[in-house]
Amino acid sequence: MPLWTITSPTATYSADDRAAIAAGITKLYTDGPRLPAFYVTVLFHELDPSTFFVGGEARGDVVRIAVDHIARRFDDAAEHLGVDADLDLRRAWLDGVIRALTPFTGDRGLHWELHADETPSSLWAIDGLAPPPPWSAEEARWKREGRASPTPTS
Repeated sequence: MPLWTITSPTATYSADDRAAIAAGITKLYTDGPRLPAFYVTVLFHELDPSTFFVGGEARGDVVRIAVDHIARRFDDAAEHLGVDADLDLRRAWLDGVIRALTPFTGDRGLHWELHADETPSSLWAIDGLAPPPPWSAEEARWKREGRASPTPTS
């Protein structure tokens, strides 16, 4: 799953903004790597503006975004697709993120920072189930069903 945590000052984003941001983020994964949409989680954390500091100075205009990639790792996806992870996938992903988020950040005069980590999928479960291997028929079934479910037995 990609897990996005977006931390911002209170009232930076309306409910409609949050829904639009979450939809744009989900589209980054369902249109590109074709992940099941339910893999994508976006959490919004709002904090008092006086709790944001950059360079030791109070800043009430900061949005901080942390992304945990678990369902896919860039190196594995690059190998599957036969492309260079650094030059092709990482840059394309970051460019897509910037396009999707700039209307909600830079275009609004907000200072924003983002980082992404990659966690081994072996340390991940959904509803107590280990996810199927990437690009497998079982993962395709999960995507069609829109949920995690045990592998059917014959």
